[in-house]
Amino acid sequence: GTISSIKTAYNSSYNNISFFLQDSTGEVQIYRMSCVGVADPTSLTVGDEITVQGYRSSYSGTAQMAADGKYISHTDK
Repeated sequence: GTISSIKTAYNSSYNNISFFLQDSTGEVQIYRMSCVGVADPTSLTVGDEITVQGYRSSYSGTAQMAADGKYISHTDK
């Protein structure tokens, strides 16, 4: 999908980032995605195409990928 907004910028202490992803099913919050494998996590920006892996769930009516989702790949916008 496409990163539609960044909720929490990359956190080097926890090596994660939270953002919203727009895909064919709608918008999904990606919560605390591990940045293992991301060459430069600070380079993830709105408009980038990204592939992630994790469990889809919901929190307070918002679709989300649960904490500890995994980064697969991305292409800069």
